[in-house]
Amino acid sequence: MKKLLFSAAVAALFFTACKKDDDNSNKGSFTVNGKTYVTNYGYESIDASEGNGWGDIAFFSDNLTTLNSETFTGTVHYVDLGIDTLIDGATYTYLSSGNASYDKTKNFYYAEVEANMKLVNGSWVSSADEVELYSPNSGTVTVKKSGSNYTVSYNLKYDDNVTVTGSYSGTLSKE
Repeated sequence: MKKLLFSAAVAALFFTACKKDDDNSNKGSFTVNGKTYVTNYGYESIDASEGNGWGDIAFFSDNLTTLNSETFTGTVHYVDLGIDTLIDGATYTYLSSGNASYDKTKNFYYAEVEANMKLVNGSWVSSADEVELYSPNSGTVTVKKSGSNYTVSYNLKYDDNVTVTGSYSGTLSKE
């Protein structure tokens, strides 16, 4: 199931990886359980066709072109946020998209976090130190834009009092 979810996230965002930034240092990171993970590659995949926006923004430790390779072996960290719109200056709060009060200009609908995810030749391998979080109980995501650069900060709360805080500042490769 995990490989399917990761593959779906990579596939959905792979098409946004057409352009590679030359300098991906110090763009993003997140902290969970007292440990910080680097996520210097940002992606946006938003479909606003027919007025029904859906999409996500995601921050990865590695370029998606590399991660999509069947030969990739390494450790991956990422945060994938289900957010339908990117409005400059907006702070979004977590709310299930099935909730009647869901408003894509005010809410985000999921937040998947993976840290220490091991891949061997493109396939997921279970590891004891892997962190996997799928459905937050609450949280906020703040988006600011200046030209083509985004600054995104997030604070996500999961079961067992696990909190993920992070930020990303840079361009988002688009579909």
